[in-house]
Amino acid sequence: MKNRTRTTTARVVAQTAPIPRAVVWGTALMLLLASAWVSASADAADLVGYAYDRESGKLVYTEQHAFKYENERLVSHQVDYVAADGAVLAKKSLSYRNHPYAPEFRLDDQRDDYVEGAEYTDEGYRLFRERDSKSGDKVLKRDLSLVADAGFDQYVRDHLDELLSGEQQKFHMAIAGHLTELRFRIQLLDQEPLFGVSAARFRVEPASLLRFIADPIEITYATETGRLLRYVGVTNIRNAEGKRYDARIDFPTNGNPEETAAGSP
Repeated sequence: MKNRTRTTTARVVAQTAPIPRAVVWGTALMLLLASAWVSASADAADLVGYAYDRESGKLVYTEQHAFKYENERLVSHQVDYVAADGAVLAKKSLSYRNHPYAPEFRLDDQRDDYVEGAEYTDEGYRLFRERDSKSGDKVLKRDLSLVADAGFDQYVRDHLDELLSGEQQKFHMAIAGHLTELRFRIQLLDQEPLFGVSAARFRVEPASLLRFIADPIEITYATETGRLLRYVGVTNIRNAEGKRYDARIDFPTNGNPEETAAGSP
């Protein structure tokens, strides 16, 4: 499986620190993942993800991704989050030039000027956020094992063989929205076809007692290609009331949103 077709993803994670009851992972501790289907010779790719409200089943927004490669290596990634009515909700840009698992990135919410992201400085990996003229930051040590934002997809794909064998993986996730890092674990749940391809479903949750009070997220990958097919959990996009969507985000293999209906639970 080492010659698995290359794919790439982007998604965000957020969580509060310190961690009281109000900081249950279900409202902030979330990984938002996106993926791209890219051939080894491609230097760019586009992808659309479809986010459906888990309670109503209605489409609430789409994720429109554009990827750039240099010498078969992902170097940058742009994402537009667009509401069902066509309004732009947020934009995100990422750069993987310094680290494949912990990219530099910036998320701008177009509705209230909220900003969060990460960048590399002489001191280390700087997390930052801005809202209502208030700002904050925290610098983490440079660490090759650190995971952040869309780099989580690359981490999963690099460890997919071990995960498929049933081996649990643990990692530290940098969370810009809450200026902290936390330890997580990922493990195999089952293997069942999705969107017409062989697929494996995984659970991601805190590698601590937090998992007993926090809802996990679930991600599904194509076993042969390493392509992300589905994300289920709280997202980093907020609704009109300011609450984060609890959504199922589908990335159909043929790019057709109608395909998601057949693959829905």
